[in-house]
Amino acid sequence: MFNSNKDVKIIVVDDEPEILRTLQRALSRKGYGVVTFEDPFLALEHVRKEKVDLVLSDLKMPKMDGLQLLLQVKAARPGVPVIMLTGFATIEYAVTAMQQGAFDFLRKPFEIRNIYEVVQSALDSRKR
Repeated sequence: MFNSNKDVKIIVVDDEPEILRTLQRALSRKGYGVVTFEDPFLALEHVRKEKVDLVLSDLKMPKMDGLQLLLQVKAARPGVPVIMLTGFATIEYAVTAMQQGAFDFLRKPFEIRNIYEVVQSALDSRKR
């Protein structure tokens, strides 16, 4: 499905600019095409219009929370895995996110190597 990482398009949505910068640098280093958004509505518009292979989204954001974004992404692009990120992780949120179709749920602060592992796993799931 993917010839190389540069063929992979990843969207990162978070209201914290530092998280966006960190993830963009880390994922770009692996060769992925990365587009970041602070505004979940703009991210959703991008998902609807452009090729997207994976979405990483914060859970708690102003304007639209990550669970709402998850549902909208799944409605627009059912095959696109969504990884949820949050500093406010509870078992209830994790269970809800997974029930609504999230591929995985990671707590902030996160280790970049964990991001790499989950991203690769999510992308591998699309190849099956």
